[in-house]
Amino acid sequence: MKRIILPFIFSLTFIVGAFAGERYWVGGSGNWNDPKHWSERSGGVYGVSVPTSNDDVIFDSKSFTTDGEEVFIEGKVECRNMKWKDIIYSSTLSGNSASSINIY
Repeated sequence: MKRIILPFIFSLTFIVGAFAGERYWVGGSGNWNDPKHWSERSGGVYGVSVPTSNDDVIFDSKSFTTDGEEVFIEGKVECRNMKWKDIIYSSTLSGNSASSINIY
């Protein structure tokens, strides 16, 4: 019985890990839940799914085009990690009193 359980656990862990990805914010100001602001590459083509608890979120030098741009969160959002690196322009992550972000 132990021989069956261990391979199953290993397989399940591998499958769950395979769905993890990176989501780069692109296109300046906008709503977190808008796929038009998420890409699989820095400065890449938008339109991928919004981040989930399995995804790393990255804001970088190609995320914003001018000072004062904002990423607005409505409701509950989540991601595995969040990185702000090489930011050129001052930007804001904000939301209303009902908004929250879970980082796992």
